[in-house]
Amino acid sequence: MTTTTILTKARALIVRGWTQREFACDASGATVSATSSQAVKWCAWGAVDAASRFELPDESALNLLKQSIPGRARALGRWNDHPKRKKAEVLALFDRAIALSKKMDKRT
Repeated sequence: MTTTTILTKARALIVRGWTQREFACDASGATVSATSSQAVKWCAWGAVDAASRFELPDESALNLLKQSIPGRARALGRWNDHPKRKKAEVLALFDRAIALSKKMDKRT
């Protein structure tokens, strides 16, 4: 699976549901594994883990997300979990990372 595919699938998971302070949650809000069939909400990192099923390119996807964070912050978990963070900002982060991944794909 390509990095762009992982990021695109992860973004689709965030569209379905986004959470903070946990990799994933079920419908009742309980913490579950990012790859659990019970998961209905994911943080940015958890969505990548779920989309990749822990395949090797997930590290590339995470690195592109970190590079796409606005400003100087590079800690994805801390950025995702900021109390004022909005789902729309997380989706925009994925959009930037996907665009960067596609640009890198064209170079290879």
